[in-house]
Amino acid sequence: MRVAPHSGYTLFYLDDMKRWLKHLAWLAPGLAMGAALGLYYGWVAAPTEFNNANPAMMQTHHQQDYMLMIAAAYDHTGDLATAERRLNKLGPAADADLFALMLDQILRDEDEQRIRQLVYLVADLDAGYSPAMDFYLDSRGGS
Repeated sequence: MRVAPHSGYTLFYLDDMKRWLKHLAWLAPGLAMGAALGLYYGWVAAPTEFNNANPAMMQTHHQQDYMLMIAAAYDHTGDLATAERRLNKLGPAADADLFALMLDQILRDEDEQRIRQLVYLVADLDAGYSPAMDFYLDSRGGS
């Protein structure tokens, strides 16, 4: 059985399609406007602010960055008590994590200044010892 091009079924289908296109014509801009308003509200009007976040809750790579910043600050100020207080915010295993980070940096041989900062902090905190530290400690000068 052949359907004529202008049969009732074809017209019904075209009417249905036009109705859906009309709905989509309203839906698409509405979704775009909703997304834009949501982004504006979340980023500009009322962004999330973290105050007094606990460093122990950070992901591992962020904790490592935090330890690198502690080592850099210690290298700059020489304030061991502040460095130790900041490091203790990472939890009871902070010394072991700092030592592991230092060894990892030495093995990767990336940034010598960063390695020196970590070695000096680990040595001054007495957080561990490795013969790999000797090269950096021998050239410390005055210690």
